[in-house]
Amino acid sequence: MRENKKSLGERAVEWSLAEMGRFGGKRPPDARIREYFSAGIRDDPEDLDNDGELVENIGKGIPASANYCAAAFCFATEAVVGLSDSIPHDYHVSGLELEEDAKAQDAWIPIADVRAGVRVPKIGDALIKSRGGPNAKAWWRHVGRVIACDERTVETVDANGLNRAWSRVKRSLDNPELLGFISYEQLAPLPPRQQTKVYDTGVKTHSLGLGQKLQDAGVGCLIRYYTSNPKSWKLFSRREADYLASFGIQTIVVYQDGATTPGAFGWDIGSGHAEQAISLAHEVEQPEQSAIYFAVDYNASEQDIRVAILPYFEAVCLTVRAAGYRVGVYGEAEVCDAVLDAGHADLAWLSQSKAFRGTKPEHDWNRFDRWTLRQHYPPVHVGNYPFDENDIRGTFEEAGAFVAGQAPTRAEPAPHPEPVEIDPPIVVVVEEDEPGVAIESDSVGEAPKGFWAYLLWLIFGWR
Repeated sequence: MRENKKSLGERAVEWSLAEMGRFGGKRPPDARIREYFSAGIRDDPEDLDNDGELVENIGKGIPASANYCAAAFCFATEAVVGLSDSIPHDYHVSGLELEEDAKAQDAWIPIADVRAGVRVPKIGDALIKSRGGPNAKAWWRHVGRVIACDERTVETVDANGLNRAWSRVKRSLDNPELLGFISYEQLAPLPPRQQTKVYDTGVKTHSLGLGQKLQDAGVGCLIRYYTSNPKSWKLFSRREADYLASFGIQTIVVYQDGATTPGAFGWDIGSGHAEQAISLAHEVEQPEQSAIYFAVDYNASEQDIRVAILPYFEAVCLTVRAAGYRVGVYGEAEVCDAVLDAGHADLAWLSQSKAFRGTKPEHDWNRFDRWTLRQHYPPVHVGNYPFDENDIRGTFEEAGAFVAGQAPTRAEPAPHPEPVEIDPPIVVVVEEDEPGVAIESDSVGEAPKGFWAYLLWLIFGWR
């Protein structure tokens, strides 16, 4: 008999019921609730009616005392999701944002359709309801996961339910607080994705086993870090390079030691960072003609750029180019412009930090048009970990990407070729034969006849 594989929603229900049993009807401890929040991002709810600015709020930023139903709902999904499963929303900690994602993905089931018998929620779907009470705000939501549904009632397993614990709850479909459901129905297996995306991250992907998830997300190039601290979680290694390559993922590297104050820059520091970067590149077996980017990760003033950052990159480019690598600069538009103009970098990676002077909206983030890579906000999530997505111009190799131990697939021209001196043709006048007639010659090996011709040959042609 053929095995009937359980759906993503059914697996999430089983996980949620097991989690409820784990705590015996009591509220989970704060440490566990912080785990639920750890991978979530949230819009700024107080700002939704104004300019819609997003505020990243990951992990530590959300107290365990907050309502955790949406975060736990997403945590349950991530705990059981398979490689071929599609999720109709991102990892949000706000029920309203889950609802908005579902509407954008055509996965929203309005309560009116359910009451009319047009649609029936399935096991594992999300129930979304408004939160009642005298102090309730219009954007407040509660999230549960459907266990069963008939013509009159729906039963769910909810985090942050009765006594702020995991609970099983049965509600009437006529309950005026019910808004709708998010369908978890898998209409068809997802087709294989083209690996065209560029992400950057500060986590060791091989230690977390994220390679397959990155490949499934369509990532073909991952930006990782060189740093002088051998114990840093950011530090990229040959082991990770080989791991990523096994999933068809190339690498771009950026060197960063702090880089958040003017004191992190200057000629001597740049020279030292360049030497360290080259040493790490050799350990990884990073091929020549690929690139090493160097980060400027703060809101630098014009004076900082002139006095500290430009000397830093001047020292960097002398060492890095001599070792056969191209130089990239990461930072806001003013920094990138200045370093490129000075000839101290070949490539620019534009920061997403729109609070910085050269990247914030009043300077128009889109104004800077010299980028090879352009970082985006807010982050996306792979597993439970945040990654930044980036635009790219040209191929991965043109942006400086590589596979460790392999020569680049396309030879790049030298960034600053030496000028070739070409002797100009010598123009002489021969008086003996045809006075006033100019004769062009590109040979200086034989003296022409005639006094004036001979004199000109002595002046211009003799070596």
